[in-house]
Amino acid sequence: MQFDGRGMQIQLTYDLLERFSRKLNMPFETAPNEMNIIILRGAKTVSPITDMVVNTPQETADQVNWFLQEGQQGTDECYTIELADDKLNRYNDVSVFVWVDDQNRPHVRAVLVSADPGRHYIENPMVPGGAASLAPGSYRAEWSRHGAIRYDCLILKKNGSTSFSGRRISRYRIDDKGTATRSDDEIIVLEYTYTNIGGIQMHAGGIPPNLVHNWSGGCIVIAGAETSRIRGDVYREVMENAGWLQETEGGPQLQNIVRFKVIVWNAWSLYQFSLPGRRFRPMIEFGTNDLSDKLPGLEMEAVLWVRKMQEKLNEKRGILNQHMTELQETYADELQELRQNHPGDQFELDNIDELEPDGRFGNQTANALRFFQLAYCLLREDAHPIIHVDRDVNASELLWERSKWICGPHTWKLLDPEHRRVYIDERSPHEIIMEDPDLPPPPGGPTR
Repeated sequence: MQFDGRGMQIQLTYDLLERFSRKLNMPFETAPNEMNIIILRGAKTVSPITDMVVNTPQETADQVNWFLQEGQQGTDECYTIELADDKLNRYNDVSVFVWVDDQNRPHVRAVLVSADPGRHYIENPMVPGGAASLAPGSYRAEWSRHGAIRYDCLILKKNGSTSFSGRRISRYRIDDKGTATRSDDEIIVLEYTYTNIGGIQMHAGGIPPNLVHNWSGGCIVIAGAETSRIRGDVYREVMENAGWLQETEGGPQLQNIVRFKVIVWNAWSLYQFSLPGRRFRPMIEFGTNDLSDKLPGLEMEAVLWVRKMQEKLNEKRGILNQHMTELQETYADELQELRQNHPGDQFELDNIDELEPDGRFGNQTANALRFFQLAYCLLREDAHPIIHVDRDVNASELLWERSKWICGPHTWKLLDPEHRRVYIDERSPHEIIMEDPDLPPPPGGPTR
């Protein structure tokens, strides 16, 4: 799924972001002195100065300077971002600051960030097991100081601890594009591991332009050119402008008791949510954890999305498992071709285990999902006598979702069809569920 250059933009407003957060069953604070920080993977900001997509740390610094110009304060009720390819080692994510002031006026600001580790720490992880990668979910944050230079940062916590469930990049491949600076090389994750990570902060990033490199070992780093001031200008200025931070001889100090709520998700899901009249199914990334239950007041609105995905996989596994050996034999050549075209990835078909719907998108759920996606990717290219596949499912996009370890739109079309028509195949006792009501019934399968 390619986004660069397609002009898929979202106008961020306080109302949209609040409704989106609640649909994900994520806490969203609405009182003064409550800062919501929403990290959206796969997007870039659109400069209010040039109306162009922001691509570099220097452009981000210029954008923040514009925020601080006299007369610009109070004009940030909305903001525009554009979907971008979510590639590692690039600044292609967005941090959105959302709050209301003492006069109950809403504010929205967005800056360019990276929510993933840079190349240096992917190749040289800080701990055995791979570079840390922050999983989607809900966090709290506290004001802190980062590194030996001790510049400003926010440190993330969950359940009061700086150690929490996340993911590590345990296997990867680098496609060398042959450029001298290696700036065009693409890092492809081959395997994640669901495990504990810790010490994840939100701090400044900088040079080289638009390459994260060694600025992040798993933290959220904000693109911002280095200046004569100590690093951290971009988000520090947001706090100062909100009236929450004051420079003192001992460093910046919060003026009020400010609470920070952090939500990590992806921009594609927000884009889909913003479209009127569309049924919403979010893109779910590996490592995502549902909250244990729906938040108070959201019982009818929110969805526990990981649990829903697990339940749908359990519903669909039976018919695939009964034909798994047949599929392995029928598509042996296609599987071998996939292995050759995608070196390092594991293209094996196996029975899908029944999942405990615990709301944790860990390795067991990932294995089940990836077996499911691979089986249907192969089936999409052929007409199977028993298992019928929606014609609107794109095999290459389904394969892309599998490679990214996500449950995306084409996977949802198979797991949770919007329109259903049920058939009985005369050659099988199984009910075959198809999505498109305009499709003719399969051969030998009278409608019911």
